[in-house]
Amino acid sequence: ATFLFTPFVAQTLEEQGFYQVIGLSILSLQATIVLVIVPDLWVQLLTLTAYCIAKSFLYTGFSSFIALNYPIQHYPQLVAICLTASLGVGLLNFPLIYFQQHALHGDYVTVLVCAILVLMPLYGFAYRLLQQARVAAAEAAAAAPPQEP
Repeated sequence: ATFLFTPFVAQTLEEQGFYQVIGLSILSLQATIVLVIVPDLWVQLLTLTAYCIAKSFLYTGFSSFIALNYPIQHYPQLVAICLTASLGVGLLNFPLIYFQQHALHGDYVTVLVCAILVLMPLYGFAYRLLQQARVAAAEAAAAAPPQEP
């Protein structure tokens, strides 16, 4: 169902810019985590929707970032590196689930709250990227020759 949200993400990317997509990606990931905590079937359908939105923002955002900031001939290698890192993080789920089941006696809330806390510094990272982009745009505008009316 992720493909349903990709046009919305592309429109957001075009109109608002890459940094808004990063912020919305983090926000939708945190919404997914919060919704997982609620033990209701209908809320879990919302969780699935939030996850699909998060995935759309995440993959569209990182692929556009790579395409905009690096030479296109390096695109396949950089995507492979990103997806390999994603695989490594995904493989951490197995020991985390074991820890949650045995040490925390099935308490998912603690693990999910920790996941939310881990995502919080990413807002600062996204804001820092936005500041750098604004400075670069201001420098480019200052260096451009003046346009005649």
